[in-house]
Amino acid sequence: MERLKSMGLGVVLVLFIVSLTILYIAGKGLMSMRPADSYQDKGVYTFVPTKVLPHQVRNTSTSRRHRRMNSTKTEYMIYYQTTDQSRYEWKVKTVTKSSGEKTVEEGVPVERKVLSIPESGTYITVEPDQTAEDYVRGQRRRNYILAGISLVYIIVVAIAGFVWLLRRPRRN
Repeated sequence: MERLKSMGLGVVLVLFIVSLTILYIAGKGLMSMRPADSYQDKGVYTFVPTKVLPHQVRNTSTSRRHRRMNSTKTEYMIYYQTTDQSRYEWKVKTVTKSSGEKTVEEGVPVERKVLSIPESGTYITVEPDQTAEDYVRGQRRRNYILAGISLVYIIVVAIAGFVWLLRRPRRN
């Protein structure tokens, strides 16, 4: 029974640390979010898949040994380009290299709206029916939900810890 309690406490503490991390990331995302009027709508473009390339990313495996032995891992990205001369590009992660190659072979076009960010000279692509306001609202909502769930968990753990301290027998 004592072992089960200590395991439960360990899980609670790990989830507490994860909640703090998610709260930090969501707060950072909210603080760095651009206002909707900083995006310029460049219109809807047709993108076709052109290639599948490997992409190295940092390994975030749960095992420390596995991260140490393999600091990066390979993911495959499908690169899409516009069919006209605008030279916009969009990429999306694929499950496997062969499924990405199959997508490129099929060559099914995808429509995406391009939102330009003049301040930084970059752009993003969104669904064709989305506006900059919709995009910003969705990002804001996602960050608020993440922050809210994390805050609720942190508060519940803090209250449970406080109650546990109050109910604990005192030693004289």
